[in-house]
Amino acid sequence: MKKLIYILSFLPLSLMAQMGIGTTEPTAMLEIKTETDGIAALELVPQTNPSGRNTGQMAVIDNKLFLFDAARDKWLSVENTTLEYGRLGAGSDPAEIEFGGGDLQNGPRMPFDGTIVGITISATDDDNQREITLFKNGVAVANNNLLPELDGVFVLNPFTLQYRNSSYNLDFNAGDMLSFAIDNAVNDIDDLVIKLDIKWRVDNN
Repeated sequence: MKKLIYILSFLPLSLMAQMGIGTTEPTAMLEIKTETDGIAALELVPQTNPSGRNTGQMAVIDNKLFLFDAARDKWLSVENTTLEYGRLGAGSDPAEIEFGGGDLQNGPRMPFDGTIVGITISATDDDNQREITLFKNGVAVANNNLLPELDGVFVLNPFTLQYRNSSYNLDFNAGDMLSFAIDNAVNDIDDLVIKLDIKWRVDNN
C-alpha cells in the first residue's frame, strides 16, 4: 500500500513531462517511434458514426482524416481543396463567371458532401460595386445580412477591390454544382478572380 501511494504521489509530475513510445529521448511532448518494418507508428481505427465536441479531435472516416471543427459544429477533412473561378478583362455576355475547367453554366459537380469554409474575391476594377452571386445547382444562394457565413451575395470593398471571408460555413452535398454570376453588369467589373476553399464533410450522428 505504501508503495502505491509513493507512485501516485509522483504521477502528476510525470504527466507534465515529455513522453516517448519506442524512444527514451523524445523530442516532443509525445513522440512515437518505430523502426519495425510493416508496423505504423500510429493507427487511427476508422469510424462510421463520429461524434465530437471540441476542436482538434481527430478521426479517420471513410479513408479520410477529419478534424472536428467546433466553431462550425461538424467534422471537416484535414484536406483543403480550392476551386477557382474568374474572367479576364472587362467581360462580355453572358454574365456567368468561368470555372477553371471552362464551364460557364453550371460549375463543377462536387464528388462528396462538403462545406465552403472560405471565400476570396478580387478584381482590378469595379465601377458600380456590382453584386457577385453564388449559385448552387443553378439556384442563387440568398443574401443573408444577419448571417454572413450563409450569405451568397458578395460586394467588393470599394477601396481594396477585394472581399474575404474565412468564417464561411455553407454546406453542399455530393452531386451539387457551384457557380457564380454578376448582376446585370458584365462590363463594370474587370479581371475578376474568385477562390472557394472547401473541406469535405461527414455529418454528426
